[in-house]
Amino acid sequence: GARTGMASWLADGGSGGVAEYLPADSLLAGYVSMREPWQLFQEFTALMMEHEESFESSLAELDETLGPGFLADLTAALGSEAAFALSGFSVNGPAWAMVALAYNPVVIDRSLQTFVDAFNAALPPDEQDRRVVLEQESAGGRVWNSLRAGNLPFGVTWTYDGGYMVAASDRATAERAIATRNGGSALVWSPEFVDRLPTSAGIHASAFAWLNTKGAFDMFSTIAPN
Repeated sequence: GARTGMASWLADGGSGGVAEYLPADSLLAGYVSMREPWQLFQEFTALMMEHEESFESSLAELDETLGPGFLADLTAALGSEAAFALSGFSVNGPAWAMVALAYNPVVIDRSLQTFVDAFNAALPPDEQDRRVVLEQESAGGRVWNSLRAGNLPFGVTWTYDGGYMVAASDRATAERAIATRNGGSALVWSPEFVDRLPTSAGIHASAFAWLNTKGAFDMFSTIAPN
């Protein structure tokens, strides 16, 4: 039947382009093709204003802090597909990558800079160690952005590749995701993945989730061999 609720946010199917950044050995992966984020934001805003009287004032307060139309501009700059992969763990935390369609990288980066500036400006003098640092540098023919909060050992690094925003726990993981799309071993083309697809779906699904029971999860194979 017709999708309702959050399921109605999904598109009928997607191109699967962002999923081609997911390495075949990902421990955990997911993909979603949804309706345009700016449409979802407008629908969500209308719904909240109808059922929550304080939402409009909260939205006005946000616009006053971050600038008029901040969320509307940001959601319009984002595309309708996204994918995520968890590839492992290290002393600095999980190694992960997230890829999304990016219609307007300039607006995305400007919005993140605006948010960081507003967050840092609101910090009291005794909490300056929580400041968020946003940096940019060029390397390997790409412009890389990085964001790190306070003294936390982990952060996020991102760049843009062929119309996609590629974000990751570190640059090496992001570079591996890009290399996977450009000819590496992608999860969606691996026999293990393809063999489990419904014949009616192909790779143009609305969404999928993938759990690799090998490697770090191999201990569970004795409990649930299927």
